[in-house]
Amino acid sequence: MKRLFTFMIMIAVVQTNVFGQSVAEPRRWHFGAMLGPQFSWLVPKVSYGDQTGGIMAALDVSYAFQNSAKGWSLHLQPGINRFKSRQVYGKEGTDYYMKWNWKSMNINLPLLVRYTILEGKIRPFAEIGASYWVRNYWKVKGTGQTCLNGQCSPNDFDDKGNSEAEKGKFSGLGGVGVEFDLGKVTVPVTVRWIEQLKKVERFREPTIGLDYTIPRSRGLMVSVGVTF
Repeated sequence: MKRLFTFMIMIAVVQTNVFGQSVAEPRRWHFGAMLGPQFSWLVPKVSYGDQTGGIMAALDVSYAFQNSAKGWSLHLQPGINRFKSRQVYGKEGTDYYMKWNWKSMNINLPLLVRYTILEGKIRPFAEIGASYWVRNYWKVKGTGQTCLNGQCSPNDFDDKGNSEAEKGKFSGLGGVGVEFDLGKVTVPVTVRWIEQLKKVERFREPTIGLDYTIPRSRGLMVSVGVTF
């Protein structure tokens, strides 16, 4: 009976020790998802470069460098960015009228370093990093008409494709936010600024001799996520 009692005590101690470690031991790896609206501009501003709206959706894989919520963490956030815009040139019923509808989808791989300031259930943070642009799918559709010497002809255009341009693939980004602990999950709310790192390029069109500027883009993104 003594041996059985001693064996039961030993099992209880081992179970208590294991249970205590599993509860108290901090997790350094976290996984989550994020979703939110985004707004993009062209720099420098051009006539066709009005603000464009869209939406982003991404995963979040993070690793904390310390055994607490406060401090440094590394975040990889592969995701999709979608934009849609509409542009109108001229007036309907005149000699020249054109309406364009643009849609695009980018696949991006952002990598960020984040510093979380506090350790409580509400924790502000700041982040900085870079994003690599993988692929861009685009679709453009145009409708309208052009009139010359009293004769009008329709202008219809419909095209789509994939672009893997070598220039402008990298963007810098920085942001601030707050994360909230809600039960077993954490909800981060982030405001982020993104800007292409390529230089502004200018070239001259040889046929008509006009100078053009290839703008770079910058954007503002707001996201809400959930992390486990």
